[in-house]
Amino acid sequence: MLGDGFAKMEQKKMDMAREVEAMRMDMEMKRTEMILESQQRIVEAFANALSEKKKKPKKMTSSPEY
Repeated sequence: MLGDGFAKMEQKKMDMAREVEAMRMDMEMKRTEMILESQQRIVEAFANALSEKKKKPKKMTSSPEY
């Protein structure tokens, strides 16, 4: 009887450990996805800034005549 109770308790501990590990891995995956998304946004913003800079015509250095 005591052995059965101990075995059930150990099984519950192992089940909890598996569940906690699955949650940890899920959270780690979400964290990694968030990092990748933010890095992608940074790259896109940088690329857009460079392309906008190339599109703008160069300003003339001489002053306009009145």
